[in-house]
Amino acid sequence: MTENLSILGIKKKGIKCFSLTEDILEREIQKYSNLLICSKDYTDEILYNCSGISLNEFLIFAKRIPPPELTARHDGPPIGLLIPSQLFEQIDWQQICKKNYNELFFYLVDLAIVSNPPTRIRAIQIPNKLQKYADIERKYNTFSVDIIVPHYGKENLLQCSLRHIENCKKDNFNIFIGLDSYTPKCLLETQLLQLPKHHFYGFIGELYGPYYIDQYLIRQGNGEIIFFQDSDDISCSNRFSMIANTFSSTKAEYIGSHEIRLDEINKCVSLFRFPLDVNKAFVGKPGHALLHPTSAILRRKYEEVGGFSTDRRFGLDYEFLLRAYFTTKIKNVDEFLYIRRRRMNSLTTADATGLDSSIRLHLTKLMKDSFMKIKSGELKIENSDIRLRISSNSVQICYL
Repeated sequence: MTENLSILGIKKKGIKCFSLTEDILEREIQKYSNLLICSKDYTDEILYNCSGISLNEFLIFAKRIPPPELTARHDGPPIGLLIPSQLFEQIDWQQICKKNYNELFFYLVDLAIVSNPPTRIRAIQIPNKLQKYADIERKYNTFSVDIIVPHYGKENLLQCSLRHIENCKKDNFNIFIGLDSYTPKCLLETQLLQLPKHHFYGFIGELYGPYYIDQYLIRQGNGEIIFFQDSDDISCSNRFSMIANTFSSTKAEYIGSHEIRLDEINKCVSLFRFPLDVNKAFVGKPGHALLHPTSAILRRKYEEVGGFSTDRRFGLDYEFLLRAYFTTKIKNVDEFLYIRRRRMNSLTTADATGLDSSIRLHLTKLMKDSFMKIKSGELKIENSDIRLRISSNSVQICYL
């Protein structure tokens, strides 16, 4: 294991910490309630900020620093992980002692995500300012919430994503899941299909893409807040409550958060921060100021903006964001509330549609150029490349 890490076993009584060496980890670990693995530079700060924290959660620690003002910024890896005892039996102790810093953090975060039953996962920035949100859970029950989950690909990732939503949802939630290119061979667990307030729709035939499905699913609900979620990804246990509370405590109408990226390609965990004031970030040229799947929007504002275009499989979230700018107060919460899985052959990494593909770069330039002309008064939205466009394709949809 890398030399710049502290490895501490924690016992509940007064949070007593014990340094652990590789040769006693597997043999002695059951004596402890938690395992803390963190950068030696931040050990004391993390322990100081652990006061009052639930030891039953998997915690990801980050150093609190000011977010960027204009576009997304990569801020390196987390500084520590707190692992609850319910995960100890699933850990390959001999393997983790052989991994470097990045590989170790990737292995442990992925393990927490795929655990079944799911472990509650939360990120804490040091110093911790989240105590002031202690009553959030009571406040956000006043909202009705629709969670929109388009899916294409491996069923196990969808099942994992839904288990984590189920682990922190409330009675005022409805979850709408759309299965792209659906066939009867889809191997969803029967118990997931039977969960209350989960609504599964199969989109039969061709690949329609997430935005066609988003648009359809949103029309099936009536929640005051619409949360977006990619089926590969995980919402942290405080995501829904914190964003709902931000709607009630600010004038924001469209809200995202920072991103924890679980990178399957490079086997690492990375932190990405976004500007807090998205409208201000777009005063000049528009950058990457909000990550769509981290976000939620008030239904009335979604309808006012017009919803998503449905004529393409990729890039339409950015088009929606640019269109929303002109009528919507958009912000990001200054916390890490969402874990995004970066994997091969997704819409953002595949050769044909990836972020660096020629077609996506071309379309993004067209959208940005239109946006700047609309701002300057040279062009109207309805005549631009960010205008609403609806596919005329007929679609066969079944309710599961």
